Amino acid sequence: MSIRLWSDGHSFPGEQLKALREQVGEGGVEIELLSPRTTLVPATCFTPEQAESLLSLAGQPCRYDETAVWSDAWEGMVAVMAIDRATLEQLPKSVRFTSPLLALKSDSPQSVLLARYENLLYVKVWDMRLRLAEVVRVETDEDLLYYLARLGEVLPLRSYSLVVTGDEPRKLRKLVKKYFK
Repeated sequence: MSIRLWSDGHSFPGEQLKALREQVGEGGVEIELLSPRTTLVPATCFTPEQAESLLSLAGQPCRYDETAVWSDAWEGMVAVMAIDRATLEQLPKSVRFTSPLLALKSDSPQSVLLARYENLLYVKVWDMRLRLAEVVRVETDEDLLYYLARLGEVLPLRSYSLVVTGDEPRKLRKLVKKYFK
């Protein structure tokens, strides 16, 4: 079973938690955690004891009411994310976490991968290797376009292929296509 959970002031309804606890016995649960405080860490450098410190080092420290959780290693990377402590305490201990940053993938050696979920933009840039992986808060389309304009000042975006996923991929592609080939 796989579910998506917002962790940025969003609550997790009690009926969903009850259903989640009932499902855990049937093969486990993986939660895709949507959090603006997310970073990728090489699996060889990750230890659970350092999770909160790694978020802080990435400039995304947990808030006073949050703690760090992490994904399983996937293609040599671990996603470290902040989650509300009260929500985590309600979840079964056996849940696993993942992030859209891990799932963003392209076959092109030079690509920009974008996934927008409400006000969060997940960005991954590949140029023969991982160049950038981050989560950006974009409240409006203008915020998103501003971010891409700034990114375009450092990278020749027109030479990159574009991969788009998320809540409304067609809308996102139409919005950003002028920046890419």
